[in-house]
Amino acid sequence: MKRRGGFLLAVVLIAALIFPAFVGAEEPGLFDGLSPSEHNIFTIEQDKELNQQILPEITNPVLESYLQGLVDKLVEHVPAYAKKFEYRPIIILALEKGLRSLPGGAVIVPIVDLAEISSEDRLVASIAHEIAHSALRHGTAMATLEKEGVDEKDIIMLWVKKEAEADLFGARLLMAAGYSPRDTIKFFDDLVIEGKPHDERHPAHAARAQMYRAEMTRLSGKFPERQRTPAGELQKIRNLAGKIIMENVFIVPRAPGVR
Repeated sequence: MKRRGGFLLAVVLIAALIFPAFVGAEEPGLFDGLSPSEHNIFTIEQDKELNQQILPEITNPVLESYLQGLVDKLVEHVPAYAKKFEYRPIIILALEKGLRSLPGGAVIVPIVDLAEISSEDRLVASIAHEIAHSALRHGTAMATLEKEGVDEKDIIMLWVKKEAEADLFGARLLMAAGYSPRDTIKFFDDLVIEGKPHDERHPAHAARAQMYRAEMTRLSGKFPERQRTPAGELQKIRNLAGKIIMENVFIVPRAPGVR
């Protein structure tokens, strides 16, 4: 019996080395310190209802399938408290870049972000950030404070904190799913070099780059690398999105939701 038990233990250890996904994906404590605020007058069901808002969305099976695939890869790794929502992409006809989220799991993707994908890792980082907002219930938590009459300056300061939380959650989520924050670090570093001002409700560009850099260093090698969409297929996504833009004259000026 001892011999058989030793054999089984050896098999388990070898499997852990050969299939690190089973180890890394379940790493305990990955999202420690990141949880929804308890101060929220909205219920989980109300978050879900907001997720069903009717938007002027684009229906395109190819683009929807591509984005849903990315969302699903990330959602596999969200903590248990975040699995109660339906995470889904909503593509909208907008030329203003920047993904947003709705409470309950909807990720709003302007068509221009698909037409101008710089890299899949960068797109996934943006999606992970928006999933974080929904998972941590930032939208309704902040709406609660606004309803209670909290001073606007305090609201702005609290939004900076929420955005930093979404960055941290998103960085850990994308790395757990096998993607890299390297292109996101470069994105924020470039904004610093170009002297671009940051939105007052977000942390400074340099601080965001540093956070992603620290998480990349801390979690490097802990999760198996994800195979990316081939360059040719990614170009087809860009071309299709660009074609949709050219074929439509009605452009939604601004997307709703949390950025």
